[in-house]
Amino acid sequence: MDYQRRKANVAWRYGRVDALDADNPQYGNGNLDVLGESHYLRRLQQTGVYVQDLIELDQWRFSLGIRQDWVKASEENRDSDTRISDDRTKLTGHAGILYLFENGIAPYISYSESFNPNTVSDQNGHPLAPTEGTQWEAGIKYQPPGTDNLFTASVFRIEQENLASKQPNEDFYRPVGQVRS
Repeated sequence: MDYQRRKANVAWRYGRVDALDADNPQYGNGNLDVLGESHYLRRLQQTGVYVQDLIELDQWRFSLGIRQDWVKASEENRDSDTRISDDRTKLTGHAGILYLFENGIAPYISYSESFNPNTVSDQNGHPLAPTEGTQWEAGIKYQPPGTDNLFTASVFRIEQENLASKQPNEDFYRPVGQVRS
């Protein structure tokens, strides 16, 4: 079982600065215009319960596991005095299989799922969905007999959805002196 509780007071400024000439940079000579500042209070409470087992059957090794998460997340916009909250649950799992040869070579393949909640909202004030993903991995391990050395080579594929990213304010990229009407 694991438990985490986070609280973050967030304040950031955004603005624009004079363009920098890449051919002849003059550092420290640009004008910086602060366009605004945002203030948020973000909270996350997450409880996870998981079980896993490693099963040995002759030269075969099987790894199996499941995890159940319960999440409460909230974001308070201190500038607009609005608050959003989101409660989620998710069951994820993983499985792997490995064959251990007598000479120390061990090919394997595994599959796992991930779940990572977000504590931020979108531009309309709706909570962002958690980032979820899957990973497939295949490889080979080699431990020369009689040593503690371990050599590994693998390939993997990770797919994720609902990745959170901040869209830049368009004013940030407009040169100083231009005004949007």
